[in-house]
Amino acid sequence: MYYKISIICFGLSIIKFISSLIGIDSFSIGIILGFLANYFNLILPINPMQEGGIFITMLRAGLHIDIKNLNKYISSMVVIGFSTIFSGIFGMLILKPILLLNNIQSFIISTGMCLSSTIACQKIIEDNDLLHTKHGQTALVGTVIQDLIGIFLIILTKSSDLYNVHSYIKTIISILIAAIFLKISKNFFEMISHKINQKNKEDKVAVLIFLLSGCFLLSYKLDLYGMPNEITFLLFGILFNAFFIKQEYLLSLTQELLICFLFISCGTNINLLDFIYSIKDIVEILFMFSVIKILFNYAALSIFLTNREEIMKTAILLMPFSEISVFLCVFMKITDKNASIIIFTTTISMVTTKYIYSLVERILYNSRKNTIGIANYAARTRIVEMNDYIVFVGLNDYSLEAATELGYLFKKSIIIDNNLEKIIKSEISDCFFMDARFVDTYKIIDLKKANSFVININNKNIVTSIIKIIREINKTIKLYILCSKREDLKHYIILNYDNIYPLIIQGKTNEDVATMIVEEIQQDDDQKPSN
Repeated sequence: MYYKISIICFGLSIIKFISSLIGIDSFSIGIILGFLANYFNLILPINPMQEGGIFITMLRAGLHIDIKNLNKYISSMVVIGFSTIFSGIFGMLILKPILLLNNIQSFIISTGMCLSSTIACQKIIEDNDLLHTKHGQTALVGTVIQDLIGIFLIILTKSSDLYNVHSYIKTIISILIAAIFLKISKNFFEMISHKINQKNKEDKVAVLIFLLSGCFLLSYKLDLYGMPNEITFLLFGILFNAFFIKQEYLLSLTQELLICFLFISCGTNINLLDFIYSIKDIVEILFMFSVIKILFNYAALSIFLTNREEIMKTAILLMPFSEISVFLCVFMKITDKNASIIIFTTTISMVTTKYIYSLVERILYNSRKNTIGIANYAARTRIVEMNDYIVFVGLNDYSLEAATELGYLFKKSIIIDNNLEKIIKSEISDCFFMDARFVDTYKIIDLKKANSFVININNKNIVTSIIKIIREINKTIKLYILCSKREDLKHYIILNYDNIYPLIIQGKTNEDVATMIVEEIQQDDDQKPSN
């Protein structure tokens, strides 16, 4: 036993050292180490690693589930669940003739591949600092939901006879019992939450130990009656998450352990000759499954999100094939050659998705930069970064996409439009919404700290209303009006208002207008008397 533990710890330390040294993903290093161990005939505790991988996978899924807010995800779970199943059916039609599997094997393996890799998705989100973005948060919720589907597949294939109806019944009963236990635990937590000191760790630990005792007793009873008990690992993670908010260290540790348990054992199943002879099949499966996943995820996400760019980015984040498909190969006793193909395909998908995401993000940015409008481009490139506020008036579809990101760039954005429903549905964060039809009634906006505004508008009446309310709150603020093809609007502003700076942008590029704004702001700052 101690020998096996020492092997695992040694493998984990080697993975961390090499990956940090050469900058390659830890799961890629794990695959390579497993392959080298197999090539040099090193004896590794493969079965304990695979069992440990199941435990860690279940635990990680539980740690991401907030039992107190579970009801919020019901609709998302249904939509993403059906999307995954349908994509699995389409994937089955591709996988079956290539790997020559039967219908059940093809469906389960293809569904496992259509799930999204939690560790790959999280790594992309962390590396690109996407935790604060809408698409980053949506992708994390999507991976949690798909993890639950993957757990069901693991339980089904590991503990059941796929050709025996009674095995399916036992598996479903086991999951229902676990769900009932989870519901009871949730009600119990709500009942005693006001009686225990939430800040006292000892009280929380006592309640957690009590619930975990019930969890392990449930595991024992399920095993006694021949029903799968792996679901209790998931319950363990959920209950831990319910009582301890800060579990980042545990999540980080479980990620590294999963890499050690799973990918070293995967590497031992790799045969280079199989890879060479199966390159065509690997490329075909990788391409077709990636397209299927993007299409189905895009369709499912369109129900919850309205911003096209957010939907596309989220779909790309959910593209990497799940590591769960590797477990399914082991439990279903897929032949070595087919298992190697699936392992290679999954690994390539997990490694390359981050580069695909960076490419898509760059393409979307370049496209947006040329079409979203001058004021939005100026703000997106932080040209007016000295301002506390940025104002958008009369948003169109393109400027809505830009404003979605602007909430993260500025302390507060004020968006004025005559269609609040359109703006609110776009889920722009950190913004004050103002209806242009009732702009005169808004006199509580804190604009005293703002240095200047950049407004993109071509409507004389709305300009008058905006200037009126801004002047009532802050009489010294500088206001830049971008007048696109409206010379008459420029003259109207010059004749009627002081301290207003109309900028004609007709025939100018985004960069030219951006430079013009910066020069105007800097010139005004230079003319200020020094204290």
